[in-house]
Amino acid sequence: MKLNFFLLAFSFMLFFSCKNEKTPTVVQDETVQLPLDSVTYDLKVLSEEYCANNGRDTLCATADAQLIEFKEGMNSGATEKMQQHLRGMVSNDTVTIEQTMQNFLRKIDEFVDEEDEYLPSGFAMDIKQKIRTNTPLLVNGEQFYYQYSGGAHGVYYTEYFNFDAQTGEHLEWQNQFNDTLQVMTAAEKELLSKFAAGTKLSERYDFADDKFYLPGNFMLQPDSIAFLYTVYEIGPYVMGETEIKLPYSALKDNVKAGSVLKKIMEK
Repeated sequence: MKLNFFLLAFSFMLFFSCKNEKTPTVVQDETVQLPLDSVTYDLKVLSEEYCANNGRDTLCATADAQLIEFKEGMNSGATEKMQQHLRGMVSNDTVTIEQTMQNFLRKIDEFVDEEDEYLPSGFAMDIKQKIRTNTPLLVNGEQFYYQYSGGAHGVYYTEYFNFDAQTGEHLEWQNQFNDTLQVMTAAEKELLSKFAAGTKLSERYDFADDKFYLPGNFMLQPDSIAFLYTVYEIGPYVMGETEIKLPYSALKDNVKAGSVLKKIMEK
């Protein structure tokens, strides 16, 4: 569960009129209209603000979330499986997303108590889920998480998700191919292709024991598969997130029969 990673989008500027109390959560459902053979869903928006004062300065924090909520369709079992996975990306059995937001907001109380002179601005947490592909074969998208609670910069990550639209099963890239080593070899070559010939992996990236691997964070795109390393995963913060794209045309002979990717390529 990615809640334990912890958690993104754009940070908001402070509200000019701060109050020493939390505003109620605002919930809005925006129904996304789609073709009949696609999954229908709502975008649930949560937004909270909390401010604290040390007797001289006021520090405010915001917490915002945009979450996908699938509506029951022709295959309720599949949509429920997809919903469970998305829910697990922001909460677990003991902590809800609303509690997570409130816990973040209340952390500024500790900061105000400890900070004597300077109260920084821009405290924010933002989570956004977004659908990228919505077809009878594949439903996928991303969750972007951002958090700033003091220091030189905020933290963020992007997490992809891919579902078999027929069963609701969360896909793993390894199950789409016959030979995963071939995919890894092609990906490592692509990663180093931007540098001079002969460049070693260790000269550009911080893979553990200088051993290349592909992350489980991937997305099946219209004409390629994209793998995403999050911030700090293979390099310093300044490097940001690193994406590798491999065109299906280079992998077509390696795609597993009966896989979602194979069905997409044959359609």
